[in-house]
Amino acid sequence: MAISNAEMVQLYQALGVGKLPMTGGPAGSLKSAIAMTMPLEVPTSSLGPSTGIMYLSAVYITQGQTISNINFITTGAANTPTHTWFALYDDGRGSSSANQLALLGQTADQGSGAVAANTNLGLALNTPWVAQYTGIYYLAFMQAATGTSGLMGLSGGGTAGLQVSGTTTSATFSMTAGSGLTGLASNPSGTLSSTPFNLFAYAS
Repeated sequence: MAISNAEMVQLYQALGVGKLPMTGGPAGSLKSAIAMTMPLEVPTSSLGPSTGIMYLSAVYITQGQTISNINFITTGAANTPTHTWFALYDDGRGSSSANQLALLGQTADQGSGAVAANTNLGLALNTPWVAQYTGIYYLAFMQAATGTSGLMGLSGGGTAGLQVSGTTTSATFSMTAGSGLTGLASNPSGTLSSTPFNLFAYAS
């Protein structure tokens, strides 16, 4: 009997399969992951994000877990970056704005700091966040640069909206929000748009 994608993810989490000791980021490594947007074996593509736009990928986190760091895997180096940061968002239940997500935490802006290729890029949240519910959260990547970093992921995001606390939030597996962003994550997220590219990311 075939198992569902959700069951496969749970199996990976239980067995630790794919959580290789891959280091390179100051915030941690795959062996310390508490939640991933997808198993490590799944990503088959590389995305060059548009400058100044936030990319969000869904991740399932259990209530009570502490998220201290957000990590992405680069496939290409950034050309003249001016801002690089990550953020954690909820599934829309904390936002009073329809079709937007509430900001739960952000990393420090890396400014013009170099971002190399083929690196576990891990950044610490300014303040660790303890998950207040079990369910979907979003790990967000934003970079402003002449040429943005390549990022590991998978083409083919979801399209169905999520119903949260009686308010329809157009939240899918992978989304974008904002434009012309610089040093701060928006709260709420800004209008969400579905994108077919889902980034590999993990919380640790």
